[in-house]
This record gives sequence, C-alpha cells and structure tokens, in this order.
Amino acid sequence: MPGEPASQQGRPEVQPQAQPQSQEPKPTFVTKPPLPSSPPPPPLAPQPPQPRVGRVGFGPDIPSSPPSDIGIRTMASDLKSLKSSGGYDVKPETFRPEEFNQEPMFEPREIGLPGSESTKPVPVKSHSKLLISLGIVGFAVIAGLVIYFFVLPLIFPKKTTPPVVETPPPAEQPLVVETPLPITHQTFFITSPAGTVSMNLTNLNLAEVNSALNAVASGVQPQTIKEVALTVAGIVPEATDFMTLAFPELNKTLLISNFERDFTVFVYRDTNGSWPGYIFRLKPESSLVQVAGTIKAIESSTNIANLYLLNLTSPSPTGFKDGLKIMENTARYLSYGTPGASLNYGWFNNYLVIGTSYNGFREGLKLLGYTSQ
Repeated sequence: MPGEPASQQGRPEVQPQAQPQSQEPKPTFVTKPPLPSSPPPPPLAPQPPQPRVGRVGFGPDIPSSPPSDIGIRTMASDLKSLKSSGGYDVKPETFRPEEFNQEPMFEPREIGLPGSESTKPVPVKSHSKLLISLGIVGFAVIAGLVIYFFVLPLIFPKKTTPPVVETPPPAEQPLVVETPLPITHQTFFITSPAGTVSMNLTNLNLAEVNSALNAVASGVQPQTIKEVALTVAGIVPEATDFMTLAFPELNKTLLISNFERDFTVFVYRDTNGSWPGYIFRLKPESSLVQVAGTIKAIESSTNIANLYLLNLTSPSPTGFKDGLKIMENTARYLSYGTPGASLNYGWFNNYLVIGTSYNGFREGLKLLGYTSQ
C-alpha cells in the first residue's frame, strides 16, 4: 500500500481474527514490552534468488518464502492495542523469528532439599574410602589380638605360681572337762597332834562344819589340839571351796591358781572354850608376795563371826592390828570382848595359818615347826 514502509510491501497482510470470549487459559508466551517508536528501517537490499526446496517424489520444488513477521495475540497485547487505538481496533503483536533467539531460555533447575543452600544435586560419594578404613581397622584389631594372645606369651611367658592350697581349720575338739583325781588327805603338821578325828559331811557349808567341830571338841583335852579330817559325801573337799565359803571376799580364781587342793582343820581347847583353826599351803611355783595382798581382804570380811563355835560380842573398834612375829612376817589379829576370842592370821613359810584364838593360833604354828621367840 502506498505510504507504508518498503519493508512491508509485498507481504501478506495478517488480518485480525475475532477471538471467542472464553475463560479457558490461553497459552502464555514470553513477550517483550513494546519498543519505543523509531524511524522506519532502511529498505532491504535485493536478495539473490534462492534455490528451490522441495521433497523428493512429491512433485516440483516449492520455493521457500522469505522470513516474515509473526503476529501473536495475547490478552496483554489486546489490552495494549485497545488502549492505543482508543478501543476501536485490536491488532496482534508482531515478532520476527530471530527475536526469539534473543529471549532468555527456560532452564529447569534441580530442586534441593528444604533449607539447603545449594540447588545442585549432591553427588553420591563412593564407599570405597569407608570400606578401606574399616578394613584397616579390622586388620589392626585382628593383628593386636594375635600379638597379645600368641606372640607376647612366647616372648614374656607368665610365671606360674603354685596354687594356694587352703588348709581347712582344724576341727573344733569338744571341750573335755577333766575331772580331777580325788584328794588323798595328808596332814600339814610336822609334829603329830593329840589325835585325829574323821568327820563326814552331807554338804559343805559352815553350819555342818561347825556342828562336826563341836562334836570333836568334847573329846579334846585342855591345851591340846586335835586334827579333824573332813569329807563331804566321802570325798575330801577342795581347799579353795572352803576358803571362799569362809571368806566370800576372796578371789576364787586366784586361790585356785596359787593354793594346793588339800588343807588341814584342827580344834584347840582351853578353859575359855573350843577354838577352830585352818591351815592352807601355797603351790611351789606361787609367790607369797603376789598372794599376800589378796589374802588381806580377810580383814574386810563380814563373815568372821560365823567361824566361831560360840556367840561373840562386838569386835574391837580399832580393827586389825599387828600381832605375833613369825620369822620375817608379822601376823595380824582382831580382838573381841569375849574372853579368849580373837581372829589371827599370818604366813609361816608357804603356809597360811588362821586361828579363832591367839593360844590356838600359836599351838598350830608349833605343830608346823615354828618355835616362838
């Protein structure tokens, strides 16, 4: 048409076609915003004749048409066309084919995991390094076990210690209580007394002892001594049993350890009455010095009056005093208001002599070999 640019002469006109009004989605193409108006392009140079292009076997070759603009209508292009024409005309947008090559191409991207900075796929690492590491560790463990259990015992053999044989404790032997042999009484007197009388008791107590001594005293001549051989149910009593019976304050364990089992009993008679006496002997291995302090407990005894064959008045308020001198030892005595009554005790050699009167105590010492000074 006259008045149009030369570049558009001879091209077929693309007539706008009415588009049905539809709500269906239209294909979306990447469009470029309209370019500002520019001066018309210069006329194209004449093109050399193009060879005919056809298909073999389908008739004569059809000449190729020159490249032409492409018209595309979109909602955006229609709105733009209506706006520019004042709502009277709708024209399609025209593009040249070479312009599509300048448009950015859509390239799909790899979508990474949520929160991951990289969108590229994580390459799968080879497990060869892990397998090699595990193989090295396993080899080291096996080598260590072989060295520990087989090589080291050959280099450093263990010292074999003999097994500890536990000796069982000896079986507890039943406690055997040895029954002491019966005592065969032998008098301690060196000089024989005026007589010896045997008396058998039912039980060992002071009441039965005093009753037996009273029976003997009736046949004793004045200023003489008779020995009394006591038995209890036919058995000679133990000396320590009688000592603790007469003086409960004494330590019986100490007495058993230091005194012999036998003892001598006698009765002295004078004009004032009958006076019992008792003689005990230390064991050869015993020490008089160690035992003398224990025997001194006699002085605090409350059982003294029970040794007498008659009733006594009160003892002297001054208590025990030193009395008869017996070699290097001194006897001790306690006097009473009853005529002839006094408790005397003292040591002569290894003998402990106890008398209930001073005269009877001294006569008993004489029969043991003591000569008064």
